Amino acid sequence: MRFRPLMLLVLLLLPSSAWAGDIYGTVRLTETDQLVPNVLISLQGPDASRSVRTDLFGVFEFEDLPAGNYEVSIAGH
Repeated sequence: MRFRPLMLLVLLLLPSSAWAGDIYGTVRLTETDQLVPNVLISLQGPDASRSVRTDLFGVFEFEDLPAGNYEVSIAGH
């Protein structure tokens, strides 16, 4: 009997993780197409507010976000 409640818990957790998504991108200068490191990227959404900095290659990523609309803003470096 202990097997059933554990199975039910696993099945209930699967749908919530299926709705997670990622937002990622690269920051480049318009004039030169040069990658820009260390830029602050902020994300505001229905259930999340996060900030990250671009890496040495101008790349940023927000992982495991709940479904919804998000606003992304960039602060100069």
